[in-house]
Amino acid sequence: MKLKNRFILILRRSAYTIVIIAIFLLVGSVVHVSANVATQKFINSQYQNKQQGALITNAQLTRIQHLQNWSQKDRWALVFNQRTQKGLTRLLFLAHNRQQNDQTIRRYYDGRFYYANQVNTTKLDQTDNRLLLERNQTIYQRQKNHLDQIRIWYDQTQDAVKFLRPLLRTYHQETLTLSFEQVSQANAYYKLIKNRRLKQTWQPQVADLTKTFRQQQKNQDATKRAQEKAELAALKNAPLSQSYTPAKVTILDSFKAMDQASQDLMNNHVNATTVLFYASAQKTLTLMQRKGDRYTAASAAMAVQASSIASGSYKIAKVVTNPPSTAGIVTQPGQDNFGQYVADATNISSETNTETDFNQARPIFWLKNNPAFQTAILFNNGSTLGFIVAGSTLNNTITISSGDLLSLISSVNDGITLYVS
Repeated sequence: MKLKNRFILILRRSAYTIVIIAIFLLVGSVVHVSANVATQKFINSQYQNKQQGALITNAQLTRIQHLQNWSQKDRWALVFNQRTQKGLTRLLFLAHNRQQNDQTIRRYYDGRFYYANQVNTTKLDQTDNRLLLERNQTIYQRQKNHLDQIRIWYDQTQDAVKFLRPLLRTYHQETLTLSFEQVSQANAYYKLIKNRRLKQTWQPQVADLTKTFRQQQKNQDATKRAQEKAELAALKNAPLSQSYTPAKVTILDSFKAMDQASQDLMNNHVNATTVLFYASAQKTLTLMQRKGDRYTAASAAMAVQASSIASGSYKIAKVVTNPPSTAGIVTQPGQDNFGQYVADATNISSETNTETDFNQARPIFWLKNNPAFQTAILFNNGSTLGFIVAGSTLNNTITISSGDLLSLISSVNDGITLYVS
């Protein structure tokens, strides 16, 4: 009897064990299927385009990492099938690449307007290649725009250093007599430097160059004035028996032109300290400084190749050099900010017109639409806007050579008066 009871007890326990094992396998199977279905659904939701491997703009990197960690642990490895694990691995790779590209490009910036010291061509090229793994066009374009901005800053800085280094070396070794063009270009190139360390390195040298040039000009002006005075005195005191020898025509013409320009400014109640004077009759552009009750030339006259500007007084609104792709000019008449430069015009208008002629664009003219305006001087008077440029003859422009434009950009500032006679 005891043997029979013991046998029955063993059979009952075996049955319980079998039932428990069956329940465990059933639940485990349900968990296994449910976990894979839910994870596959999550993986699919992270793709904008599965075929091209394009993740959505706001892929959930933290959740992807958690699922990836769970799928690799021993106690969960059996729950996630091989297809799910491969999907998570690919998803994590793409999301990490996006995050790494963002972090890398962020490290290339040193503040908003400079690039970091470690930037070089090799690193820029490597990062450019890594961006190609990003198939989401919105993300790729954003990353590419930021990287291209760094590359532009880097390239223009290298160009500036290539110009400044031999000029300063020759200046220090040979104490050469500086020309207005050399000093103007040196200042223009210095403004193109977009690295803080290089900016600090070249600042005192360019400042010394400019100071020396001004002193040389001052000495030359004194010598020239003495020579002109002597020539006029000799002409005035010459006896009648002596044959007439005219003074240099260029001196008299120069005096006459400057006197006429000064008189024009005074008659039209222009009293600014510095004026950019455009003589439309002579087709010359001259920077002038007020001294007492008259104006004198502060630069050599620049030849104007073409012009279509009405006479009157204007203000320089912006000296434009390498503007960002979002930069624009407000061209809508009647607006309070008409004729103003805006670094990020997308804050004002979402219009994406492609007009290359600023006279036709409304309400914003995007500077990126015309290469001639990547380096230019914008001016306006509240009702009319225009540009001083090289290589464009649109209406409301003053066209000069590219060399003269660079020299002028290094000599003028926002707010200076432009007067058209």
